[in-house]
Amino acid sequence: MIVSSGLSSVPYTVKEMQRLINDLPEKYKAAIRKYDQLKDYKNPEYLEAVNYFYKTHLLRLDQMPEAVKRTFEYLEKRKTYEIMNGPNEFTIIGTIKDVDLTDQLKRIAVPTLITVGKYDEVTPNVAELIHKGIRGSRLVLFENSSHMAMWEEREKYLSTVLEFINQVYQVK
Repeated sequence: MIVSSGLSSVPYTVKEMQRLINDLPEKYKAAIRKYDQLKDYKNPEYLEAVNYFYKTHLLRLDQMPEAVKRTFEYLEKRKTYEIMNGPNEFTIIGTIKDVDLTDQLKRIAVPTLITVGKYDEVTPNVAELIHKGIRGSRLVLFENSSHMAMWEEREKYLSTVLEFINQVYQVK
């Protein structure tokens, strides 16, 4: 199994994202706090702050890859993201808001690779929680990535996954 910037506990991940918001420049932190409280998720100030958070913790590339754009457009069109997650990555008020499967991790008995970016919105602390819960799992931190290491450090990510698969299947 490969867990790429995944989570086992939405409430814990939200706390971690709030910690990241606390570290944002005051302008963005204040806008997020203000408009979250007002539930005004379309305010231009709020959206500017959300985009700053995304540029720091979701995808640090100058250009969003076309495949990522198409995915976001599809989720927006179907309302899947909004229903399950909420208005953005850190305001999780949708159907998954209370999901916490951390106590079930111990039941996983297959080789598991866990990857996370150093600047990931689903923080290294969240990845560590999963790593501790899955006996024998391997955790790899991507030093120059946020949430999408598969795009931000593509070659290193792909070689890490290939190495893991080869190790599991003992391919030489």
